[in-house]
Amino acid sequence: MSFSVEQYISSLADCPLGNLIRYESEMDSTNTVAKQLPDEDSLHGFIVLTDHQTAGRGQYQRTWSSAPAQNLTFSVVLRPGRGNGISMMKQVAALAVADALIEAGLSDVAIKWPNDVLVGKRKIAGILVEAVFKGSTLDRVIIGIGLNVQQTEFPEDVRYIATSVAQHLENPPSREYLLANLMRHLQRRYTQWENLDHALKEAIQEHIIGIGSWCHIRINNIPQPEPVKPVGVDDDGHLIVINGQLKPIQFTHEDVRIDRLAEPM
Repeated sequence: MSFSVEQYISSLADCPLGNLIRYESEMDSTNTVAKQLPDEDSLHGFIVLTDHQTAGRGQYQRTWSSAPAQNLTFSVVLRPGRGNGISMMKQVAALAVADALIEAGLSDVAIKWPNDVLVGKRKIAGILVEAVFKGSTLDRVIIGIGLNVQQTEFPEDVRYIATSVAQHLENPPSREYLLANLMRHLQRRYTQWENLDHALKEAIQEHIIGIGSWCHIRINNIPQPEPVKPVGVDDDGHLIVINGQLKPIQFTHEDVRIDRLAEPM
């Protein structure tokens, strides 16, 4: 069934984020469309959404595939008043997705650094954040989110690593209601980011898989021979780890990916 903009807007109520939406039944990439919006249309909180994304993109130029009219594939335009801390936007978005899923009734929801939301050990959402500059000035931040909602059958290559809301709830919420609720949580988490609220960083750290444990990681997509222990996130959204010599190391989200937990040391 096609996405109902009217039902979504009525569910959104008075949330200031997400009131403006461009919906098309099919487009190549919502992030690409959002990046190309003219200035008069690229207002803070503007959503680009489609039922069928034909060229969805993930991190490291991976593709994001989604069954038509069953999931949420959309991008949100943000116009931050500051450029520092933009790296944390990926975690802000992931946390908002986790908040919405938990409120919907899902359990065992976690964030796999840097951009995946898991339920148990399976991926339910992916996030791609892109910054658009005019010269050296930040113009907008595009948050692309793919969230599996109604889909219950997945392609063979992801069948055992993907999941959806419908696979965990007997009566899953509609895509329209879930998106409206996600926007409310994103508004709350974005406001925390704007206000440099320390509670945001604490909430992110509580959800990241591997915090406080020894983990195997990839740096620039290359597996590293020695495990490290993630210990937290700094104010700019960088992951802080310690190595075997207890030396702290800082990584941006582009640099590092947590693969799995290591054997107890």
